[in-house]
Amino acid sequence: MRLALLGPPQEAAKTPEKPFLTLNVEGGTATLTGILPDDDTKSRITGQAVRVYGRANVVDRVRVESSVAREPWMKAAPSIITSAARNVQNARVEIDKDSVRVSGNVTSQKVKNKILRSVAGASRGLKVQDGLIVGNGAVMAAAPVKAPAGTVKALDQKITGKLSRFNFNTAAMTPQGIKVLDEVAVIINGTPGVPVDISGHTCSMGPSDYNLSLGKRRADAARRYLIEKGVRAERLTTISYGETRPIADNETREGRQINRRTEFHVKKGE
Repeated sequence: MRLALLGPPQEAAKTPEKPFLTLNVEGGTATLTGILPDDDTKSRITGQAVRVYGRANVVDRVRVESSVAREPWMKAAPSIITSAARNVQNARVEIDKDSVRVSGNVTSQKVKNKILRSVAGASRGLKVQDGLIVGNGAVMAAAPVKAPAGTVKALDQKITGKLSRFNFNTAAMTPQGIKVLDEVAVIINGTPGVPVDISGHTCSMGPSDYNLSLGKRRADAARRYLIEKGVRAERLTTISYGETRPIADNETREGRQINRRTEFHVKKGE
């Protein structure tokens, strides 16, 4: 019998990474993610985000990979960030080799057109994709409705205890979490003018700083869902407590599942 000699198992060839940049603004926090070829390019882009939004409000998740190509859009990125930041609520900018997409909410068609022209002028030939929405969730000039104190208390009682659950290590909601958010949207929409805090929470698995970031992503995901359900964006603020406020035992699997949640409360001081 002849035995075939087999070599060591071979890893599948990895698909080369491509450079990209995404700016996402939620609740005043600007998060940069992407892959760039060198530290100088990264410093120019993140530095501009800091100048626009303030150092304390910028989260840097950009990776430097020397294997990726240096592309023309990288020189344009700081100007694109500045152009897209003007008068856009919940701004999102996605840049890659061929295009730049700008999303978010604006107050009028005139403002939208001005922003798109500005981005096009800064983009150095990139195809500009329009994701801007006029009026949907944007802060309008009309004064907010002031609800009676008794109504505010009643709203707080109704939404307190509504906990939306999340899958492990993601900001993806469970089916139960989506159901709860549907209920919360109906309750909040039934009481106009009352601002609501959304707090994000995690279990204790993983580093505390990562959990703080994960809790923020969960709160932001819940906020986006509620806006899609008709809740006005300016009524919703987000905060993360990470792993610091468990409501169940983190030593058990069931307890950790319970702690992966968002909570809702009427904004204090309102």
